[in-house]
Amino acid sequence: MGLAKTLYLEGAKNNIRVNSLAPTAGTRMTQDIFPEEAFKAFSPENVVPAALYLVSEDAPTNAIVGAGAGVFQSAFVTMNEGVYLPQGSCTVEGFADAWGDISRQTGDKVISNGMEQSMHAMTMLQKAKG
Repeated sequence: MGLAKTLYLEGAKNNIRVNSLAPTAGTRMTQDIFPEEAFKAFSPENVVPAALYLVSEDAPTNAIVGAGAGVFQSAFVTMNEGVYLPQGSCTVEGFADAWGDISRQTGDKVISNGMEQSMHAMTMLQKAKG
């Protein structure tokens, strides 16, 4: 589930909070793309409230926050049911063939940590083996 989840779990032992910020700000790369008014709204200063809150003593932990143009959103890591590829099908081609089902966002669940992902995989493996 990634480095942020590992840091969150390890940091919790010492009251260290770990959060992620996904900023959207106007930069030299977007200056010619956004209309001037929108470009001004996407100034980096409009991301700062989220950045400062997420490092404050009152901050939550394990949060993912999108910020830009004064719009702030929570984002979540989710995982769908998934697909089990048995031996013989557990190939690049098998994965490619199953991609439609693998990537389908049906029945997504918010995942708190990597252990949930591992336990889900073990459950699917046990079901497949009967």
